[in-house]
Amino acid sequence: MLVTVTYKNTGSEPVDYNQFDWKQTSDSGNMKDPEIPVLDEEPLGDGSLKAGGTVTGIVPVKPDAASISYFGNIIDKEATATWLLK
Repeated sequence: MLVTVTYKNTGSEPVDYNQFDWKQTSDSGNMKDPEIPVLDEEPLGDGSLKAGGTVTGIVPVKPDAASISYFGNIIDKEATATWLLK
């Protein structure tokens, strides 16, 4: 399954983004990093987004993923937001 995400920096300073800011959770509660993209689609990847900039890319998840969660950065323990996929 492919989830398309868009980041828009509405602040005045650059912000970093990374596909590993996202985690997928299965119906059984198993939380994992995104799959490695091997597709023709443009993966989100990682980088720094200047003020006013936008970036769009895909975050691939397993077909059994029940939800996808965004963490403000790679070391956060609590999700900033979660979206149900089913």
